[in-house]
Amino acid sequence: MPRRCVDANSKVVADQSCEDEDRRGPVTTGGVYPYRWYYGGGSSYVPPGTVVNGGSYTPPEGVSTFAQPTSGHTVTGVFGSSAGAHGGAAAGE
Repeated sequence: MPRRCVDANSKVVADQSCEDEDRRGPVTTGGVYPYRWYYGGGSSYVPPGTVVNGGSYTPPEGVSTFAQPTSGHTVTGVFGSSAGAHGGAAAGE
């Protein structure tokens, strides 16, 4: 299941924006989270600035791993050898 970081306008931004927000806790601007994770919406690379659709802001039940395709690589939350095959690293490495 892909997971992308998006801004308040549903445009893809660097994953780092959501990761930073996850670490410091939610920060609101006008009652809207500036950056949040978007789940689904296709499994291929989506360039920054692209508006995403076809997914949800709510993580699906029962899914515990997510690929983050914003960089074009599988970066975190992936089991086994697929992370190394894509040039990324598994979570916690």
